[in-house]
Amino acid sequence: MTAPAAEVQKAIHTALSGDAGVLALLGSARVYDHAPPNVPFPYITFGRTSIYDWSTGTESGTEQLLTLHVWSKGKGKKEA
Repeated sequence: MTAPAAEVQKAIHTALSGDAGVLALLGSARVYDHAPPNVPFPYITFGRTSIYDWSTGTESGTEQLLTLHVWSKGKGKKEA
């Protein structure tokens, strides 16, 4: 069984990599766990994931916080 955080990250990666608008802005499917060397800008990487256990005596549950980094050489925040 895969950890819930890995499943969430995989789902986000799939959604971003398959979104026509995101692909148009990035120029291709440049969504990475760790960016390869010399990757062209802009691109997206996954940052820190934090998992907080909210389980009770009768039910299991977690809260998951995920950070995405958008890398750009554009001036300002418009491209990002």
